[in-house]
Amino acid sequence: MSELLHFSIGPVQEFIGQSRRTRDLWVSSYLLSYLVGRSMAAVVALDPERNQIQLPHITLRDLHAYQDGAADELPSHATLPNRFIARVSDGRAAGKHAREALHSSWQRMARHVWDEYVEPVVQHGAGDGTATRNIWERQVEHFWNITWVVGDDPGLLDSRKFWRTHRSHGEPGLHCTMMGDYQELSGHHGPARQREFWDALRTKVGNLDLRDDERLCAIALIKRFLPQVSRKAIGKDLVNNDLVRWPSTLYVAAWPWIVEVCKSHPELAAAYADKVRVAGESCFGERHTSAGLRRQYPDARRFPALDGNFVFTQALGNDRATPLTVPEARGQLVDELETFIKAVGAKPSPFLALLLMDGDCMGALLREADLRGQLERATTALSDFARRVPSIINAHEGYTVYTGGDDVLALVPLPTAMDAALALRAAYMESFDGSGLDSELRAMATISAALVFSHYRRSLRGLLARAHELLDHVAKEQTGRSSVAMAIHKSSGETATWSVPWDYLCTSADASQASLHSTRLGALMMYIDREHPDRSALGKSMLYRLRAQLGRMTAHGCIGPGTALEVPDGFDVTGLIAAELRTNRERDDQDSDIIVATARVLHDATRCVRRSGNELVVHPCSLTLDSAMIAYFLATQGRDEEEERP
Repeated sequence: MSELLHFSIGPVQEFIGQSRRTRDLWVSSYLLSYLVGRSMAAVVALDPERNQIQLPHITLRDLHAYQDGAADELPSHATLPNRFIARVSDGRAAGKHAREALHSSWQRMARHVWDEYVEPVVQHGAGDGTATRNIWERQVEHFWNITWVVGDDPGLLDSRKFWRTHRSHGEPGLHCTMMGDYQELSGHHGPARQREFWDALRTKVGNLDLRDDERLCAIALIKRFLPQVSRKAIGKDLVNNDLVRWPSTLYVAAWPWIVEVCKSHPELAAAYADKVRVAGESCFGERHTSAGLRRQYPDARRFPALDGNFVFTQALGNDRATPLTVPEARGQLVDELETFIKAVGAKPSPFLALLLMDGDCMGALLREADLRGQLERATTALSDFARRVPSIINAHEGYTVYTGGDDVLALVPLPTAMDAALALRAAYMESFDGSGLDSELRAMATISAALVFSHYRRSLRGLLARAHELLDHVAKEQTGRSSVAMAIHKSSGETATWSVPWDYLCTSADASQASLHSTRLGALMMYIDREHPDRSALGKSMLYRLRAQLGRMTAHGCIGPGTALEVPDGFDVTGLIAAELRTNRERDDQDSDIIVATARVLHDATRCVRRSGNELVVHPCSLTLDSAMIAYFLATQGRDEEEERP
């Protein structure tokens, strides 16, 4: 006789989302995936003949990497969700064994970070270190919420989460600057003594790993420094490893420009990197990220390894954003960068994309697949998709943060972000189409996405929270699943929001052939002059004017991003847009050209949602210009925006 073990670990979204750097984001995801993998491996090892992992689909070879002595085989990014289901011979014993494996692995990570970084400076903490030690032990011991139940009901674990077996209490003292619910580690209440502790720790680790304004709790400190002790803590080196990369948001944004400069002006690039060397070796912070590019363009020498701060003038000119070992060289370096940018003829875009994707109604699909005896086919399809994600993201010059089953989080340069999302959607459909599932189940297998186009200085925590909101509430609920929601975050805040079903966005029925240029956004981009954007038929100033004008004329007042105008029957929107186009004195188009551009705007600004039965419903009297604003932004790559000051 066998039983089903349902096992889960939390918190998830808040643990991952409470990150200040891309490294924090990546480590949070990797740490969660590793702990779940250790628990799964422990369950199978307890009874190798009868215990099997049912969900997610994972091979014994992949699971072997989570056993002692095999960590070098671990994947280079998070691949496991925060929960699993296993068919076991003894559910109670397996649940306890999984919990103990997770707890011991977590304690080992914490111990190595403590020994390496906190113990040498603990005497600077409150109570000669006693308070610091108590804070550390309290936070490490009680952080994870581990839940497990035994039974055949698929909803058992969800029901178990409603049992309130413990109650969290707010922590005392001054709180962590990364994870605000937790007390910072020094335990001091006065700023002078608090600074003494953190200055001592900063002396050991350096300003780049611990900024002057950071006061961290035990959990945040483990996130920040786990990579440096990873060989001892988990058996795999996460620092000196070309496969493990966590580039800064600045570097992701600048990547297309960096590649182009290496290709077209390698000597100038190398010369600029040589001049930057006066700032110290810490300025070459992207050594591992840029390894392939340096091999491809050796004449550019160390330029691709420059930290992203050294290719944006505003970031380089700010002492808080870019600390230098030779502060007096800052002015000269800014001048050198401005001269370099002028010489190559273009500056990098300060925008990147955060891409979040999630399968629709996955619980319902898996339950139905189980009832039809096709659960293994469904989980195999999810596993196939997850394996394909990193190569797709890499092909679009992005960086995979995690991919677990139907979940994806990645950072992607702005020019390739939409194509990456379209390619992932196609891969998801292909994985299920080739799974052997019946047609009804294949039709249920859809995926939604959120794309946040953001300035590199925006908070990762805020962007990730907004991406989840766009995915869950806008793409899935409001637009009706199998959709994508997009938003632009500039220095002034969110300026455009648009959500649309994939089927309406793409002008081709073949998902595998979809690209940005074969979408309605791509069609809009045809009317934008990238060299002279203000002269475009769909210029930025015209779009803002038109948004305001429509708001006044339809009694909506001020129109914010994502607002859909209900246009009265008979309202001549075409004539209004044509009149606005004619006010652009830079243009000298014939009326026929204006009408073509106008018709395109109207067509793509129409709101479309998906209703039950997979029916697309277009609302011709519901108008939004956000699609045109996003098209303009993608066409210009945000380069005509003022660079936001850090």
